[in-house]
Amino acid sequence: MTGPVATDALARSLLASLHGMGPARLAWLLGGAPAPEAFDALCRGRIAGDPGPAPPGVTPALVERWTSDARKLSPPAAADALDRHGVTALTPASPGWPFADDPDPPAVLFARGHLELLAPAPRAALVGTRRCSAVGRQVAYQLGRGLAEGGAVVVSGLASGIDGAAHAGALAATAADPAPTVAVVGTGLDQVYPAVNRGLWAEMGERGLLLSESPLGTRPEPWRFPARNRLIAGLCAVTVVVESHSRGGALLTANEAADRGTTVMAVPGAITSSASAGSNQLLADGCPPVCSAADILHQLGLWPPSGIGAPEPGAEPCVATEGGDIGPLARLILQEASAGSIHVDRLVTVTGRAVPEVMAELQRLQAQGLIRLDGSTVLCG
Repeated sequence: MTGPVATDALARSLLASLHGMGPARLAWLLGGAPAPEAFDALCRGRIAGDPGPAPPGVTPALVERWTSDARKLSPPAAADALDRHGVTALTPASPGWPFADDPDPPAVLFARGHLELLAPAPRAALVGTRRCSAVGRQVAYQLGRGLAEGGAVVVSGLASGIDGAAHAGALAATAADPAPTVAVVGTGLDQVYPAVNRGLWAEMGERGLLLSESPLGTRPEPWRFPARNRLIAGLCAVTVVVESHSRGGALLTANEAADRGTTVMAVPGAITSSASAGSNQLLADGCPPVCSAADILHQLGLWPPSGIGAPEPGAEPCVATEGGDIGPLARLILQEASAGSIHVDRLVTVTGRAVPEVMAELQRLQAQGLIRLDGSTVLCG
């Protein structure tokens, strides 16, 4: 070690870079002590503060390796590396720290881009499978763009598939900086992953905001991606699963959001598509459906818009409002069903909407007692 650690953020950065270090282990190693003190103690072969029982996998041999490696670190060189890559290390003491009330916050957060995007704002997570359908990709792009245009910040994981499409849509919504989108990634901010998103990664760092709890140099490791999902959920008031298989990271993010008491929504998908099995299950479990960006904006308190002028046709939320009003699709369904029974296929043709959207609306209207479903036949009242 070439010199003392001057700041809390730099000390946390150094500790995070040690072999096998993860969020739980770093929190334990700090043990409530100031980070510079914890780093100095480790270099002397001790653990600062009162850390309590060690997390799984922390053995005396691992602590001994941490001590050896910490003694070789150069705080000035680490600070220079952060500056060279345009990365800022944030801690719970940093202005605008967004995880003050989170049950599982990061001990340090690395950021590149517009830090003002961490200020309190309506934020929604758009998440989904890497192995998405063409329709799912298009929906993610449209939702990302619609949310950004409606005044929300779009948060996702910058993975291929749904995540990348959501960020791209938000970036396309405005030519201004900052663009309202935040990516939480699972590698160091100098390690682009996946490579297919290299251009999007660069644009996010310039116009939006990149975040990671992994230090510079951290390569992709499978466990880091589920870990970062809690940060995506923790940043947002609403988490939307656009498309998900029956198992996957998007559902883990939804679980993290539910554990935090925030809203989970899902986009209806074809029942024949395995890519929608998980998102459709969320709907079956009672999560509100998303038929347009307006549904999410409504949940965030951003709908109806405050500007002058009527919304575009079809942009209204498909959920019932607090005052008891219903959206245009529901009105059209009730109008068509008012004369008697009508088949679902006929409603799809008349409304011009996709089958999942019509079915989601029918299920909602039935729950409100406005219609009855008898197989594929709709009965009014």
